[in-house]
Order: sequence, then C-alpha cells, then structure tokens
Amino acid sequence: MTKVTTALVLDQKKVQDPELGIIKIRVTYQREKRFFTTGMKVAYTDWQRLERMKGELDNRIKDENFIGLHRSCYGYKDTRKGYIEGWLDKARAIVEQLGPNFSFDSFKTQLANYGKVEVDHTKQGDVIQALINKQTAMQGQERIGTASLYGLVAKSLLRFVEQLPNKDRLQLGLPPIQKRAATDETHELSFKQVTIDFLNRYESWMLHEGKASQKPNGKAQPASLTTIGIYCRHLRAVFNQAKDKGIITNLEYPFGRNRYVIPAGRTPKKALAKIDIEKIKVFQPEPDSQEQRAHDLWLFTYYCSGLNMADLCRLRWRDVDIKANCFFFVRQKTKLTRKGDRMPIRVPLRDETWAIINRYSDKGRDPDTYVFSFLEGTQTEKRAKQIVEQVVKQTNKWMRRIGQKLNIDGDLVTYTARHSYATTLLRNGAPVSMIGQQIGHTQSRSTEHYLGAFEDEDVQIYLNSL
Repeated sequence: MTKVTTALVLDQKKVQDPELGIIKIRVTYQREKRFFTTGMKVAYTDWQRLERMKGELDNRIKDENFIGLHRSCYGYKDTRKGYIEGWLDKARAIVEQLGPNFSFDSFKTQLANYGKVEVDHTKQGDVIQALINKQTAMQGQERIGTASLYGLVAKSLLRFVEQLPNKDRLQLGLPPIQKRAATDETHELSFKQVTIDFLNRYESWMLHEGKASQKPNGKAQPASLTTIGIYCRHLRAVFNQAKDKGIITNLEYPFGRNRYVIPAGRTPKKALAKIDIEKIKVFQPEPDSQEQRAHDLWLFTYYCSGLNMADLCRLRWRDVDIKANCFFFVRQKTKLTRKGDRMPIRVPLRDETWAIINRYSDKGRDPDTYVFSFLEGTQTEKRAKQIVEQVVKQTNKWMRRIGQKLNIDGDLVTYTARHSYATTLLRNGAPVSMIGQQIGHTQSRSTEHYLGAFEDEDVQIYLNSL
C-alpha cells in the first residue's frame, strides 16, 4: 500500500489579514495532496511557536490561549481522563483505521464523524433509549439545539419515574423499587408503560417540580406549560417513530383527541410601542463599544424581517444581491425540517442596515465569507451554536442597559426586535399573510401568535368608528 502522510499546515490564502491563517490537515496520498480544515484561525506568530514545539509543550509557558491551541493540535495527557487526542492524532488514527481502504472521501467522512457515538438500536421498546438515540441522530445532523432537547426530555422522564413511590408505580404498571443500586435497571421505561394516566401524572409533576435545580441538593422549581408542551411534543415524536416501526399499536398510542392532549402554553409576545422604537432608533451609543454593537444588531434584526441571531450570524456575502439591494436567507430553525419547502426570504436593505454592515464586515466580500464575522473559522455546529448564544447574551445584556437609559418599560432582548417588526407591520395595515412570509412562517396561525397587542391609541381609533 502507498504510504499516507499527514501534517498540520497554515493556510493564509482565504484570510484577508496577512497576519492570520487557518490551521488545516494536509493529507498526502499517491503524490496527491488534500487539505482538511480544523476551523482554527490563528495568528502567524502563534503558528511559528507551534512549529517550534511540535512535541511536548514547554512547562515554562503560561499563556493559556497558546496552551489550549497546542493541545488542540497535538493532544495532551489529562490526569483524570487519560490522553486527549489532538487534530494530528485524529488524522493519524483515521489513516490507520482505513488502512488499504484509504481514500480522500472516506478520510473526510471519518474526520467529520470522529468521536461521535453510534446510535444504539437495541432495546427498541425502551422510551428512554429511543430519546437518547434520537439525540445522537440529531447530533450527527449537527442539529445541536434539537439534540439537546431530546436529552433533556430523557433526563426529565428519568427524574419523574425515579421519584415515584411504589404505590404509584404499581398503579402505572411500573415494577416496584426494592433497593436502589448504582447499576440497577430501574431506568428502563417501555413505550407501553407510558399511558394516558402516566402522561397526566407527568404533567402534574412538571407543574410542581419539573425544573431541576442547577445547584447540588437544590430545590426543584415548577416548569411552565410552554416547557411541558415542548417536552411532550419531542416525546410524541419518538412515539410516532415507534408506531411506524410497529413497536406499539394505534390503541397503545397515548396522544391525541380523547387521549392525552399536549398543553399549548403560550408566552405573551410583547412588541414595543411606536414611541419606544423611535427612542431606540435615535439613541447614540458609545462608539466602537459593546453598547454600539448590541444597538446595531438589535436594529438590524428590527429592520431586516425580524432576522434572528442564528440567521444573522450565518449570513454570507453570497446571500447578498448588491444590485437588487437585498439579501436572501432560509431560516436556520426550519431549513432541515422543511427540506421540500425552502422558500428563501427576501429582505430589502436600506441605508441604516448598510451602515451597520459596513461597520462590521471585512473589506473583502468573498462569497463564502460571513457578512458578520462572528462564526469565521468555526468548524462545528456545536461551537457555532455556542457563539450565537454568546452573541445573543451580550446583545440582550447591553440592550437592557439601553432600555434603562431610555426609560423603556419592556425587555429589550433580540426577540423583542422580531416581535416589534411583525407588530409594526400589522399596525401599518400589512396583511397577516405578508407578515408571515417575511418572518418565515408557513401558517397564518403561527404569525397571529407572534403579533403583539395593539396599543391603546390604536384601539381607541377603531372604537371611535363605531
């Protein structure tokens, strides 16, 4: 077999700044070279230091950022977890595993899925295992938020079942707990045991202590109807799969009319009053500050079809039509669940939004680069989600401070901008169907839930016409 070699190299071609580069894995096979990104953007000076220290890291180095970079590239020994592989270790392990079956395509696939847990297809009748399998499948599709929810539902069900006294367990058809041990099998819960009565009791428990404490030995708090609805819809999804596979029958299916009805808790959507929106528009934040960035991102959302932060951060220059003065996007929230109905949303650009773009975008407008550089160099969807969450957190923090300065009675978070966009259109006579199209809804009922209440002065105008 022809030998396959791997090495880490710095690619500076696709980075505008000559002092930066992206670390890539160079794989050489049959005199052909291919490059696979690690997603790590580094300074050229740090890369030179890495090149000098390919082996053991010098103990005299105290720079935490550089230590983390070196470990990501070349691995390290952890006193508790043993050896933690770096990118070069992973590449070499994949080459060894593929052996005579090596190809660049197979290497790429193995690298993308390295370390991911295989879905366990055993215990097909177990609800908890089905939820965990679903979580793993979503992780494989890089649907990190959805994956996290399936894991939370599994943990919630386990908490509910484990706290049930034997008397209640007997009524629900669950085996009694004689003596709990660390390795017992009381965690199993079959689909057939999750009945209408079970779900009603689960809902009641959730309303009292469904929100687990984040502190050790802390007291659980009530969960909202909205949370219960979200959890039960994810639970219903694995029941639908079980029914399709013949694991349960239609008679054993506990959801639906005259069975268990999932609660439809609804959080009031609070759009800002017109006068408060005008205050935000004319507010002058401190230049080149976190305050200005938050103010800019909030207004960009408000002006641009209620674009949420996940879609804003993923906006690339290939999505922008400069001649038509607009951009197009498919909502991150629905692009995987509605593959057959991916109608891009067209968002006109205006002077205010161009000014915001020009403050944060790089001078180069390569089609593959992001308009806002938050995710530049990010490789995994898990890391991208973490960055988006941090952008949202910081934006909300500073917008709340702006709200205090302006004496605005309302929570100035990013979602307020989205709700205010939709409600402002409604107040100005836009039809619900058009508003729904602009914010990415396929059903008018979803849009109606989104729209805030009319202001008192608007209501009075309508009443005066009687």
